[in-house]
Amino acid sequence: MDKKIISVSLKIIFQHTTKYYFISILFLLSVFPIDAQKGSMLYLENAETLSFDKESMDCQVLLGNVRFRQDNIYLYCDTAYFYDTKNTLHAFGNVRIRQGDTLNIYGKRLYYDGNNKLARVRGKVRMINKSLVLETDSLNYDRQNNKAYYNYGGKLSDKDNVLTSTQGIFFLNSKINVFRQNVRLQSPDLFLTTDSLKYNSNSKIVYFISPTNMKYQEKTKIYSERGWYNTQTETSQLLKNAFVEDAERKRLKGDSILYNKKKGIAEVFHRVEIRDSAQNMSIFGNYAYYNENTKSGLVKDSALMVDYSSKDTLYLHAKLLKTSEDSASKIIKGIGNVRFFRNDTQGRCDSLIYLSQDSVINMYSNPVLWSDNNQLSGDFIQIYQRNNTIDWVHVQKWAYAIVKEDSVHYNQLSGKDLKGYIRNGELYKIEVSQE
Repeated sequence: MDKKIISVSLKIIFQHTTKYYFISILFLLSVFPIDAQKGSMLYLENAETLSFDKESMDCQVLLGNVRFRQDNIYLYCDTAYFYDTKNTLHAFGNVRIRQGDTLNIYGKRLYYDGNNKLARVRGKVRMINKSLVLETDSLNYDRQNNKAYYNYGGKLSDKDNVLTSTQGIFFLNSKINVFRQNVRLQSPDLFLTTDSLKYNSNSKIVYFISPTNMKYQEKTKIYSERGWYNTQTETSQLLKNAFVEDAERKRLKGDSILYNKKKGIAEVFHRVEIRDSAQNMSIFGNYAYYNENTKSGLVKDSALMVDYSSKDTLYLHAKLLKTSEDSASKIIKGIGNVRFFRNDTQGRCDSLIYLSQDSVINMYSNPVLWSDNNQLSGDFIQIYQRNNTIDWVHVQKWAYAIVKEDSVHYNQLSGKDLKGYIRNGELYKIEVSQE
């Protein structure tokens, strides 16, 4: 086998045995070209000793501070077996792959195919790429496609996040990493579980591509089957079967949710539901805006509130519904073409305010109220409830009542102030004042 050693100073002692020709190299081998495919040539740059296997002369055994180079990468180890005709090597002990100033891979063992530029690193593997650190027991590095991958469990860490999974693929050019099976992401405020996701190591954005559960500060629950979450800005877009639920069991659902956890703001689009389990109430629509910090929001585009707190469910529709809370009460405001319905009462007005603390409904601007066969109207109507049923009604200014006696006869009452008392859904007494 012909070999050419360029610019080398060495002392060679041949020792013939039954199996080996031994060559002791006392100084640095400057360049040692190995026959290989053009453009994929492996170069031996350093070793303390080299020997040949007599039975397999294409296998060279290298010991001590071994270093190789191919293109722009360097391979280091304590012991290496070279197969020059195959352009491959097996390396053992303190294995290291270095590419440029950003990528280093460490392990106990390495098999490297110089023709396909494929490295298989095994045993307590660590890959460091700028601020990212990957730990696994088995890693393959495909230099031709500039990607690395593992299939038997790994942990990825940076200064903000720790991600574990069964499988992982790192596309080193695009900085997009794909993880599958038993994926767990832990950041200072967030814990995420899923089966598949993508992670951009530059932007720190996580992309969901399967059902994903998140928990923020052990309080806020987030679920989505598609979307993304920015681990730096704490903003997210949730795109399929998504919901956000706070510690008080208020849940926002919709086809699409834009959520900024730092600001506590959510925008929900299409098939919206804001569910308040504590109040046993839901608001539906096609657009919602909600502020967690002020506990206020609005719903529009087919806005509908449904109150399930009593056996007789209340339905309230308006062009716009606003919600807010203070220390004592939840407030619902209906604005524009307000309509509400329950079995014992129906009503309409231009605007409405509902106060949960005292269970009072305030109707403004041409309010009309129907109860059984009776109609009440005026300038302003207040509905007082007890045990989630209407107890009495107060009509103020221009009060007017039409009471049906039978299929033909009606009684009409008017005054400045009217009070109507309701029992079992029927108006049984009316008090009218002219003062």
